[in-house]
Amino acid sequence: MHSAPHNRKVAILLDFYAAVSSADACEQSPNSDDVELECGEHTMPMDVVIRKNQSKIVEFEWDVHQIIEMVKECRNEKLNRGQRFYIVPPFFSKETPICEVSIYIAKVAALCDGTRTVSETVESLNDIIKVTPKSESEKIYMALIEEARAEEVIVIQRKIPSIEHGNILNSPGQS
Repeated sequence: MHSAPHNRKVAILLDFYAAVSSADACEQSPNSDDVELECGEHTMPMDVVIRKNQSKIVEFEWDVHQIIEMVKECRNEKLNRGQRFYIVPPFFSKETPICEVSIYIAKVAALCDGTRTVSETVESLNDIIKVTPKSESEKIYMALIEEARAEEVIVIQRKIPSIEHGNILNSPGQS
């Protein structure tokens, strides 16, 4: 806890910044040797999912954007309380702001640490978000991944074949 001023809004903002500083960042950054797929471009099971900008996912019980506006404008109003999820880049600014996302996008983003493939992410989502009927689950999970990509929360990268000694390595159908 902190020795915050007696202003409730400032105290909440300090709590938010404490939550941000204690949240785990995505350690992996996009690999410059790989190709980043455009939003909507077809993904393959072995493509890798990565949180954009090595961002953090923060769960917080207050509407941070409302509180910031209230402080900026010296307003007093009822604070909106409830479970919220924020994507926070390591250095946020007007170009890379704090973004509120749904619980589902937050769960997708939490899995996108740069080590999982699309296939592994879908498999992990099966343990986190239950979908019925089960026959529809992969479509739903892929739609969530695509939505996270459309919201610019994650990126998807495809490994490009390496050329070594005249052979193409990591190419489908080659050993």
